[in-house]
Amino acid sequence: IKANAKLEADKANKEIIDKIKKDKEIADRRMKNKIDEMQRQIDQKSTEVQGEVQEELIEEFISNKFPNDQLDTIKKGANGADSILTVMSSNSEPIGKILIESKNTKDFSQPWIPKLLTDLKNSSADVGIIITKALPKTDFPSNIGYKPYEGGLVCVVEFKYPLVHMLLEMIRSKIILSKKNKDTTNIPDELNKLWDLITGPKFVTQFRLLYNNLKKIDDASKKIDST
Repeated sequence: IKANAKLEADKANKEIIDKIKKDKEIADRRMKNKIDEMQRQIDQKSTEVQGEVQEELIEEFISNKFPNDQLDTIKKGANGADSILTVMSSNSEPIGKILIESKNTKDFSQPWIPKLLTDLKNSSADVGIIITKALPKTDFPSNIGYKPYEGGLVCVVEFKYPLVHMLLEMIRSKIILSKKNKDTTNIPDELNKLWDLITGPKFVTQFRLLYNNLKKIDDASKKIDST
């Protein structure tokens, strides 16, 4: 009788212990899931904040460099690029638009290019620019810092202020010049001229020299930081 009683007691104790262990296991798993979800939300919010920081930095930079033009921020969540730079004439009349898309991610996504091209057509803009830290891995020249796509309608440029400034300056100049000749020149011809200008040896050489100088400065800064 005593032996049976002990067996029953041990069995009851084991069931209690097993239940306590299972309760703890479930509680730990739920807590881990909550922590993982909170971490995911924090990471997502951090990425979104970093993206907004870069967008605002770029917009402030462009506004300061081209104060006579009009820069409009596209509402968050709306379809389209991040902002539109409307190029103004000397008479303060709009003569062209440049779509600006800021990207702050670890990897470059190739669908960004056709997506911006679609936004370009929907907004009747002249050119679209993707300003990004992450660059295409396969077809992007590593010694220049920019590349035109879609016949020059979309340009990808590394997020370095001098590169952004130089590319925008060139595109603005082309838009202004095209406006002066618009009455005697059709749009396809102007697009061909823009493509020729962006891919021409003179501009490519200037961009390469600027990019190499910036790279030297970055390398020197990294050496100083490591010492």
